[in-house]
Amino acid sequence: MNLYERIKEIKDDETKGIIDDRVWIPKKIKEDIIVNKKNEEIILNIIPKIIHTSFFMINCREYRNELATKFNKLTDMEIEYL
Repeated sequence: MNLYERIKEIKDDETKGIIDDRVWIPKKIKEDIIVNKKNEEIILNIIPKIIHTSFFMINCREYRNELATKFNKLTDMEIEYL
């Protein structure tokens, strides 16, 4: 038995009886929707619209909105799936 077969065997033993996280069940999707909505709110609250650094003013509005939109899109896709 080579090393790769042994590693695969160990991983198979570790994952026996564990539900695969990739399986989409309604309960898991609903939990994920709630988490994504919270993450969207956190991003909008933590990242400021503008950052002042000495003589410069950095506009973060686009990056902030882009990150929040990604969580919003994930939520929309999951709602569609349900």
